[in-house]
Amino acid sequence: MREVAFTELRNNAKQFFDHVEAGETVRILRNGKPIADIVPIAPILPSWKRRKATPLVVSGASLSRLIIEERDEPNIRKTKKTKAPR
Repeated sequence: MREVAFTELRNNAKQFFDHVEAGETVRILRNGKPIADIVPIAPILPSWKRRKATPLVVSGASLSRLIIEERDEPNIRKTKKTKAPR
């Protein structure tokens, strides 16, 4: 964390905001006492990226195995195409 006097921040603001943009926190001092911290903003992530994904657990047979077996079976039921009334 960088510490900087208020007057130095005022005179060289761009330099210190570049440090904040790079992810660093800058503490502002007035008369040698801390008065504020300038901290970088956390990147905005979609909600689905914020939490760690957990695998789907299904008791019994494996869901993927059931899907593969169904795909491999010959299609017993044929769907009838019906004409729409005119």
